Amino acid sequence: MENVYYIARLLTSDQLWFTILQAVILITLIFTGWIDLTRGKSAIVTRGKESRDSFAVWAGAIITLLISAVFQITSFPAKHKVFFYLFDLIAITYLCFYSSWFTNFLVSLKINFEKREY
Repeated sequence: MENVYYIARLLTSDQLWFTILQAVILITLIFTGWIDLTRGKSAIVTRGKESRDSFAVWAGAIITLLISAVFQITSFPAKHKVFFYLFDLIAITYLCFYSSWFTNFLVSLKINFEKREY
């Protein structure tokens, strides 16, 4: 029974989920940076106001809901919180405003959501 309690505590710990969140952000950043570097700029797309506004909404939602909430809810990490927060802020800003692959991914999510039948 003690092992089950230990596993449950481990799976619900702030340390585990904070580490997973940071890993997802870092892997996404590396993946999109690699795609952006290897594909190059074959075409320049000028985004309209609506899609640029949707990028700002996505960035705000990700930063507010995921990053800021995590830092408010948990005391982990006890040290270097400013570093992690700034890293996350810079990563999300790059992904939502400068990465061509990720912005195209966000546009496709929006289009698929708008086409969805209720």
